[in-house]
Amino acid sequence: MPGEVIQYRPKLRPRNVVDAAIAQGAPLPRTVMLENLQYWHTMATELSKSQNLEDRALSRIARANAQRAAESAAPYLHPKLSATMISGDEDAPIAIKHTHQNNRLASLTNEEAAQLLE
Repeated sequence: MPGEVIQYRPKLRPRNVVDAAIAQGAPLPRTVMLENLQYWHTMATELSKSQNLEDRALSRIARANAQRAAESAAPYLHPKLSATMISGDEDAPIAIKHTHQNNRLASLTNEEAAQLLE
């Protein structure tokens, strides 16, 4: 409609949400995941010590919950490894030299090496 004022909500960006959470003293997602991991791990450990079969079954469930929490938290704690290919070009190939300080076999003559192989 002409003359109507339309108000738009600002776009929420993850960094803005995290900054707002920090300003309000709210726990960060990583903190929550680690607390859940610790909780479920502790529960699994305590329940597994019990002689009660129901507690033993619950300990397996708690252990599975701890595993899921660990999987969720891992990307926030450990960088993902990526494959790297190292290559040289025709003009400057990469030379690889393997040396070992106490390599007694490297100092053998051909005759000594042949005797060892017999």
